[in-house]
Amino acid sequence: MESTLNSHYHVDTYRAGYLADLGFNRKIGSDYDMEAYTDFYFGQIPNAAWDPDRERIIFWPALALSDKIIYHEFNHGVTYYLNGGITSSFDEEGAISEGNADYFAGAKTGRSLIGDWYIRAYPSYADPDGDDNDVRRDMSNPIIATYTDYLNRNPGPHDGGEFWSAVLWDLRNDPGISTAQADHLVYASIARVDGNPTFAEYRSAMIAEDQAVYGGTHVCTIKNVFASRGIGTPGFTAYINGPGVVNPGETNTWTAVTSCASGTVTYQWDYQPEGSSTWYSLGTSQNVTTSFWDPVYLRIQATSGGQIATSTMYVYVNPDGCSEILCNQESETDITLFDTKVHKPGVPEAYQIFGNYPNPFNHVTEIRYGLPEEAQVRLVIFDMMGREVSRLVEERQAAGYHIARWQAEGMPSGVYLYRLEANGFVATGRLVLLK
Repeated sequence: MESTLNSHYHVDTYRAGYLADLGFNRKIGSDYDMEAYTDFYFGQIPNAAWDPDRERIIFWPALALSDKIIYHEFNHGVTYYLNGGITSSFDEEGAISEGNADYFAGAKTGRSLIGDWYIRAYPSYADPDGDDNDVRRDMSNPIIATYTDYLNRNPGPHDGGEFWSAVLWDLRNDPGISTAQADHLVYASIARVDGNPTFAEYRSAMIAEDQAVYGGTHVCTIKNVFASRGIGTPGFTAYINGPGVVNPGETNTWTAVTSCASGTVTYQWDYQPEGSSTWYSLGTSQNVTTSFWDPVYLRIQATSGGQIATSTMYVYVNPDGCSEILCNQESETDITLFDTKVHKPGVPEAYQIFGNYPNPFNHVTEIRYGLPEEAQVRLVIFDMMGREVSRLVEERQAAGYHIARWQAEGMPSGVYLYRLEANGFVATGRLVLLK
């Protein structure tokens, strides 16, 4: 009787908390019922479970006295209603299923240790396989602490769930987001992912939800928290904004552009002549102004809050071009056309494609090409299935050297193809996007 009353109290309390705090009334409605049984025996081992076939939560009688065990199983039922494809399988999907249930039980009670009552009541069953984990799951101090460790151990859903819930618990306790906002992002992403989601896919769903509800305010926090456990790349990134084709001896400026900085940003610029293995320092400000006579690799290393972001850019020096030093700026221009730049003088004798740099790249890369005459130019990016994903250039362009920038933010990692067409000239190449 005591266990039955306790389970009813906690289920009703938890359900009310979901409705008030997470907006389940907008997602589930009033027609969703879940049964709870507090006298279900699992052989000789105390246990509790969600039964999807009959849509009920079932408990060994004594376990219905534990608030977090009730909340954990209740979560499985809610998850099943929102996304029946998420089950406790032996993969990342299973870790998400169990980890989410642990997370919300901990969020409701404010306690990070899952199974604390179970350990006291049934110490002989607390760790049946002797790996010091199982129901002894602590989101603040997980046995599996990094994604690399997760892959090496290949754990079951409960042990893997401890790792996943620790990532979510880190987010909930990060000063860059409120606990209510973190709870909402975790909950709402259940319905955003397809069945059998990976950690990376769930992270992407949380970012999409944040952009939709909070205007992307917490995207940097999400990326940094997940990256600290080895999932995805950090939010702090840097890239170089400046010309990729210059004239010999011409003075130009390059600027370091950063995102998701967690404090003051410091900069270190270096360059490496093409064919050399030595880097030379150029300065420590956000901008660098200099000139080159031969092609170089230009590198920026930005540091903020202990995080380091590095980006490298290839700067091609046009051997047919000239600068003020060489020809007193005769007809020299720098014309901006949409996302491409035309640098004159210097017109190639034939159509040229210099490929893209950097390659592989994180989220921004530049494709450089030369036109010996005015031409109708088309430059398109395709995925490996042959589907067009971006059209960078579709216009008539003057003779000269051109640069087209592809910003691949939001695109999945992988190999892509570009195709350049101009007056019958066709060139293709491969781009490798790594995140």
